Amino acid sequence: MKIVKIFLMLMFFSLVINQQLFSQAQRITARGDYTFRKAGVHRGNQVRTVFSNYGVIAQPGNQGPQAAWKFDADGYVGDISPVVGIRLPLLKDPKTGLMDTVHEVVITPVSRPGGGNSNAINGQFGGFEPIPGFANPIISKIGEGVAMSQLPETWPMQWPDHPDWTYTGPKIIVNGKDVTPKVDWNGYFGRAQFNADQESYYWMDDNEDAKMYKIYGFLPDSTDTTRHGQGLQSNVRGLQWSNFLAQNVIFWLYDFTNDGTTPYSQVSFGTLVGTYVGIMGDEYNDDASFFDVRNAITYTWDIEPGLGIEYVRPEANPYWQPNPFAVGYVAYAFLESPGNATDGIDNDGDNAKYDQTAPYFTADMFNPHIVQAGDKLVLIDPTTYKRSIFVMPADTVTVYSMGVPFFLKPGVTSLVEGELRPDGTLDPNAYDGIDNNLNGLIDENYLVDYRQFKKSPQGVVLIDTVNPIQYKNYVTGQGVNAPMIDEARDDGIDNNKNWNLNDDVGIDGNSNDHSYGEGDGLPTSGWQKPGVGGAGSGPVNIYGLVDTHQPGEPDIDKTDVQESDQIGLTSFQ
Repeated sequence: MKIVKIFLMLMFFSLVINQQLFSQAQRITARGDYTFRKAGVHRGNQVRTVFSNYGVIAQPGNQGPQAAWKFDADGYVGDISPVVGIRLPLLKDPKTGLMDTVHEVVITPVSRPGGGNSNAINGQFGGFEPIPGFANPIISKIGEGVAMSQLPETWPMQWPDHPDWTYTGPKIIVNGKDVTPKVDWNGYFGRAQFNADQESYYWMDDNEDAKMYKIYGFLPDSTDTTRHGQGLQSNVRGLQWSNFLAQNVIFWLYDFTNDGTTPYSQVSFGTLVGTYVGIMGDEYNDDASFFDVRNAITYTWDIEPGLGIEYVRPEANPYWQPNPFAVGYVAYAFLESPGNATDGIDNDGDNAKYDQTAPYFTADMFNPHIVQAGDKLVLIDPTTYKRSIFVMPADTVTVYSMGVPFFLKPGVTSLVEGELRPDGTLDPNAYDGIDNNLNGLIDENYLVDYRQFKKSPQGVVLIDTVNPIQYKNYVTGQGVNAPMIDEARDDGIDNNKNWNLNDDVGIDGNSNDHSYGEGDGLPTSGWQKPGVGGAGSGPVNIYGLVDTHQPGEPDIDKTDVQESDQIGLTSFQ
């Protein structure tokens, strides 16, 4: 019996598209610069890989292992890079003079077919580039260019997002040399917190993406006309634990923020993965991939054609260890995706653990509905997402929901959203960001919210599972107050009620320093009312809260992944 070890590369992401929701402690005004490109190497457990500070993992490949498992020569991935697609506001087509909907996809400077982009301000690359200041600028050692928690020499003299975080620890002497850093570690779990065995940290932005400016004259920030791209910033972290439960895993967090003044109604996030089990030669030719929709995980393995076994050909990679038959699987999962706290749908299906009063989707909810006099329709405010009930009169009427006009005629107007059509295609209004059937739910989707169904190109049914999730019925009131439907990480509420007194360490996430909220017996979020907890008086979110520029206590808002109604992985190619 052959036992195949499985190496998992798990990634998680969060995305903020509203300019008012800032995730950084101090606004970063520096812009991405290709001259600051650097590479680091994670090897905090059995996974080891080179990575860049411009978003790409497993590159540059000549500076370290490429998503290798156990042995540096046993690489599994040629490249992994994020892509972000944005629907911009209506722009004037320079050829026709007409206003048109425009989309842009921002990519990284990855070395692969299709990885180039000449629409750059500096003529180098038009996409994500690293923001200077988040690493030691003069370090030149291969693999140590990015700031990493276990390498104080890679830290900067001052963190741009926390310029007041000077070093508070003891002096560090190595081989008789004083290597004491100037700053505390800028950790995901708080200042000077070393929760992970290895943690990396950097920032990047899309300022060099000049495509929309060159074609349409688009500028994302009305307060800064020198800024290009779409105003996207991202802070990125890699995290590794050597504990046996996570020793074959590396976690990546991409936290995207729209730092410009232009709001975007739709954003899509994805990753481009170049699986390459064996790395060298033409070993990619015998790789296969599969998407396990039930567990939302994509995995790839190496199989020798005709033999039906995992096998790395020695002539392709003679350095593979310990033998060509010891080959694992590489897998990718969305552990945390962007959440939707305003659509009225339990996207991540977790509310059932806390509440059974909310209704579940049924098949007939996706059928067309002819509007009749007396029908109760739900209208949505486009800014606050507040719902109001409208009773359909016996005459024609125009109503507005989410800023969109709806002309309604009783007995004639048909409303539908997210319908699976007879030809097997999905109604595209499931993705338009509008409540097309006026039931208070935004973008319900038959194939996501009720039934998962997929056929292969050859007509073979790969999956057919009825798996309805819960929603809020704004007409009857069922589920409207459900705690884990539309939960949010910026509402100041412990939605899943998992905070306890052990978490009462104060707003900076660090105990014994008498920070705001420490020891008061109450959960302290990183989001507070203006003027409370160091929140200042900046822009408020839809809940009337402002970012304190602190992580907050454990198990609430920013520090609790479960307090996000995550959209999850919705497609795989």
